[in-house]
Amino acid sequence: MFDKAEFTRRRGYLCECGCGKQGHDAHHALIHHIKKGGKTKYKELNDPRNLILVNHQEHITRKFDTHEWRVRFWEMQIERYGEPVMMEWVNNLPDKLRHRIDFIERKMR
Repeated sequence: MFDKAEFTRRRGYLCECGCGKQGHDAHHALIHHIKKGGKTKYKELNDPRNLILVNHQEHITRKFDTHEWRVRFWEMQIERYGEPVMMEWVNNLPDKLRHRIDFIERKMR
């Protein structure tokens, strides 16, 4: 089960985009959260390797919903967890999510 308070404490309370503002929201940085019938469809997407702490205002304006931000967040997660750990997460995603990994550079595939 995802614990937002623990996640925020571990990430340091600041928006991880580098703006210097307080981080409030856990943003599904690499692959967006998918719900069906109000419930999480893929629990793998709530993994900390897919989450970034961001400022609420920037989050609701969808600032981070671009390919460029996914690439940047991928690089940040590689630094945080290491490439083997990140690739393990990607390789264990359901096949239906494979088309969503456009944030990985071709040389890494």
